[in-house]
Amino acid sequence: MTYVLGQDYSNSYPYTATVFVQSTFADGSVASGSGVMVGPNDVLTAAHMLWDADTGAATSVTVFPGYNDGNIPFGAIAGAQWSYYQWDFLGADGQPGHDDMAFPSESQWDVGVIGLSTNVGYQTGWMGIDPGGYSDYYFETGYPADEWINGVPQLSLDYGYAAYDPNYWTYDYQDGFSISPGNSGGPLWYMGADGFPYVIGICSTGVSAADVGFTFDTIQAWMNNDYLLV
Repeated sequence: MTYVLGQDYSNSYPYTATVFVQSTFADGSVASGSGVMVGPNDVLTAAHMLWDADTGAATSVTVFPGYNDGNIPFGAIAGAQWSYYQWDFLGADGQPGHDDMAFPSESQWDVGVIGLSTNVGYQTGWMGIDPGGYSDYYFETGYPADEWINGVPQLSLDYGYAAYDPNYWTYDYQDGFSISPGNSGGPLWYMGADGFPYVIGICSTGVSAADVGFTFDTIQAWMNNDYLLV
């Protein structure tokens, strides 16, 4: 079940680390989704928020950390650089074709990093990254389209059981989750015993999240981008 978070929650950490993402492509289309701060100037999101097999790479990306119900507490920040895997949707049945559904073996690659030219993460806070690989109960935060009010994105929270699939390096959403378009790129996460939140997956489809452990080394390399800071 999805809960819309009010201002009391959305203005506090770790929810301030959740990011609304808007990407524009060469054909003028705009994709709206989610992401999460994972460093001072790093946003982790889904690759399909940054790359489209038909139109190529996004021409511009803007992030809104802590966005909720029209409030932009940390401003709108243009991405300075985005890194991602280039991949195409085979389709839910694993056959070629553009049905906007991902086969499980594709979802494992559905990660990307948006590098920012400002250290806004020191204001929002960020989540750690756990290469994990285990089934458990987790949170999912993001901006599902079916929870928007009058066309305005709402920061929302799900909590449920996600089963780890070692064959495809994904987490399969099960009891408790209600995932919809707009959640794409949002974090599947838990609160560690040390009181710090950790991302273990990134929402790829309505049924699964990419395991960040599968691409952990590449994600870390993409985050080596302090040269972007001005």
